[in-house]
Amino acid sequence: MPSSFVNFDHARRSKLALWVLLATALLSPQAARSQDKIMTWGGNAPDWDSKLHVSAIRVGCSSVPQSCFRDSDSYASQNHVKLIFLSILLKPSQTLTYVTQYAALGPSHPEVIEVGFDDFVSQASKLGMDPTSLNSYLLQIIRATKQGGSRLKFGCTIYENELGSQLSQLGLSSDFYSQVDFVHLYPHYRHTAEPFANYVQQAKSLFPNAQIIAGVYAYDRRDYLPCSKASNEHCSNQEELSLFKGMFQQEVSLLRSGQVSWLEFFPGSFGLEESWKNWDEPRICSASRRQECVDNTKAMRQAVLQILGNR
Repeated sequence: MPSSFVNFDHARRSKLALWVLLATALLSPQAARSQDKIMTWGGNAPDWDSKLHVSAIRVGCSSVPQSCFRDSDSYASQNHVKLIFLSILLKPSQTLTYVTQYAALGPSHPEVIEVGFDDFVSQASKLGMDPTSLNSYLLQIIRATKQGGSRLKFGCTIYENELGSQLSQLGLSSDFYSQVDFVHLYPHYRHTAEPFANYVQQAKSLFPNAQIIAGVYAYDRRDYLPCSKASNEHCSNQEELSLFKGMFQQEVSLLRSGQVSWLEFFPGSFGLEESWKNWDEPRICSASRRQECVDNTKAMRQAVLQILGNR
């Protein structure tokens, strides 16, 4: 066989081997993990940021825009992330003034990509406005957020049990729903009536132009809520962990199939579970259960690593 054919065949086999190696790498758990888009509410221990590949932080701020932007800059620097999702309070008149300032200041704080509302249904309901006035006010807020070529996006947190009657009772228009950019969709209860994929599809139908962010409660919620909406019974420790694992597996599958854009953990404080300040609130965790709450939370976070592919 002429040497030119030998060289050609060798080159072809080398190229094929390279493609096989590349495909194997892309399909490996390590590659899937590194491509996952992960955000947390607040910061974490540095080693956990690395383990989770955290690429964004969600920050709550009730102060003036200048102060909130400074806090966001600090969070981005301390946690080595490039993206901040900012959650502010929804108040009569004040919020519209604030978002106008956010839009003007946004170009000098490019790490902030979203200004929106946590507990959206609850906050909107507390305004006490009639549906027409509420819809008009929220549309003004969205337009002000994006005015003057602002790159800021608008988002809101919705819980799975609010997608039906609770959200519809606000009387918001299709114009509002179509202008929402991010929906932070959380499964409120450990045991949901339907698979999480069904709630994602409902959210996509309601908010046709929004990216869906799957919320994850990777902490003990036994004292906070019953196990399901249909029952007053609280989860056992075993149910709390097993139901969490089942839901998180669903959410990771939805992320990797492209049906949701991000996973969002509330709270952050990965690696800082013992010192999380909210354990001091009896509704979050009764004083007699504090160590149990911490231990359950740590167990969930180890499950997070296993399900994401970290060992």
